[in-house]
Amino acid sequence: MVYQLPTPTDVESDPFTITLQSGPVYVSLDAVTFQLSISPSITTLSETASVTIVLADQFGSNVFTMIVTVVNTPPVFNTSIVDQYIN
Repeated sequence: MVYQLPTPTDVESDPFTITLQSGPVYVSLDAVTFQLSISPSITTLSETASVTIVLADQFGSNVFTMIVTVVNTPPVFNTSIVDQYIN
């Protein structure tokens, strides 16, 4: 699963970094696309974890914390199943 973070900006147009400060091993951050990738294993289903992201420039930083809950949704059919009769 991929979660798209909002695109960060700096009011003064200073260069900044975005980093994943903490989180479970199945969460990663792409600092170019601002996407969190969440790839839990079967053992982490129904787990709730804290993810901390830091936006920083040379003058300071902001810390954001998200709560991630891994939910396993059962499979479904993409179309309706119509009754079929076989003679």
